[in-house]
Amino acid sequence: MAELKSQNEDHKFWADLLLPKFRRYITEIGAYTPEQQDEHVKFFDSLLPHLGPRLPHPHTKAVLTVANMPLGFSVNLSDARKPIARMEIEPLDATSGSAEDPFAAKCIPACFTTLVNGMTTPVDTRWAHQLRVAFTPTAEESAIAKPRLRPGIQRISLAYFGITFDGDNRAMKYCTSHLPKFFGTVSAESNNATNSDAFLFSAVRRLEPGGEALSPSLDAIQHYFQNEKHAKLPSPILFAGLDCIDPSRARVKMYGRTHTTAFSNVRNIMTLGGRAVTEETTEFLARLRSIWHLLLNDPKFKDDEDYDRPPLDPNTQRTGLLVSFEVSALVPTPDIKIYVPFWQYHETDVQAIHNLEQVFSLLGWDWGSGKYGDLLRKTFVGTDLAATQNHDYVSFNYSKKQGSYMTTYHVPPPPSSTTA
Repeated sequence: MAELKSQNEDHKFWADLLLPKFRRYITEIGAYTPEQQDEHVKFFDSLLPHLGPRLPHPHTKAVLTVANMPLGFSVNLSDARKPIARMEIEPLDATSGSAEDPFAAKCIPACFTTLVNGMTTPVDTRWAHQLRVAFTPTAEESAIAKPRLRPGIQRISLAYFGITFDGDNRAMKYCTSHLPKFFGTVSAESNNATNSDAFLFSAVRRLEPGGEALSPSLDAIQHYFQNEKHAKLPSPILFAGLDCIDPSRARVKMYGRTHTTAFSNVRNIMTLGGRAVTEETTEFLARLRSIWHLLLNDPKFKDDEDYDRPPLDPNTQRTGLLVSFEVSALVPTPDIKIYVPFWQYHETDVQAIHNLEQVFSLLGWDWGSGKYGDLLRKTFVGTDLAATQNHDYVSFNYSKKQGSYMTTYHVPPPPSSTTA
């Protein structure tokens, strides 16, 4: 299939930069027929106008990735099934980040429409639209919220979208942040992590239909945050994501950051301070413990659960670990995941590939025998992986149903660092 014709100069910029990489990425993953690849590439191309003007953007930088790219790729590997490709996108337009649209809210509805029209599985956006309306600040609220952002943070995104490519199928997830709305409506005296989290949890409980069914898991998280005295907690929650499917089956994920990498702290978070110890969490922690030194690129973790590795770049908010608390009506307790910011602990892609291939071999996956490195080398042709870092986050999880599963997130290099 010939690559698709671009509609304007901005579209052409993104198409030239990203379309070949995405095609190589899903080809090298090895889970899609040529026909499926063509359909996914066609859909991918339809999203490129929502990335906004060509770089550099006149008003803002994308905040989705550490490299300030508004789009990323990821691959999910599992004991239970074929690999699955995913992508993440942050919609922008020419006015995003300007005084007219400081939190880039105006471009979200159009991106929503393109995504919904491009899905091949049933889509339900009721919960997504309720959160979008609830968390979009007015002009007056934006003016109040902007000065309350942490130093060094130019903008908080009101929308990310995740797309899963599973064989022929495409499904979508919507992510948003409550913080601009919270900052714009709360008094200075009430601007704290506890109230911010309560603001989010209250909005989730009010989702219709069925938000009240999430209360047991939300109660468990809030109880942990309010009563745990021995951990560096992933609070305040920074943003939330949800599946755009029937609310009775949808998951809501809430993401926070803990500014430590000590495994003792991971154990505390994963078990809600010892309040949620199960056979499954015990097995999960044992498996994660066996590879933790490879994920953090430091052998000191082998013998010391309290060791905390310093980040490569301490002058950023993205230190420590990202944590997600997943709630749904299907289970009474939250499912908790840990995400390692690989660029903070691996200086280059070569380092990251070396450690991840060891992890994959320990898990019994054929991706440990050079296949993973080939994915990166063939996707990012023309990039010196010994001098670049295209890894974003890496997550590991375990369940009785799926066994071990991992997701590795990759950021296509911006134009200044690639020739492809």
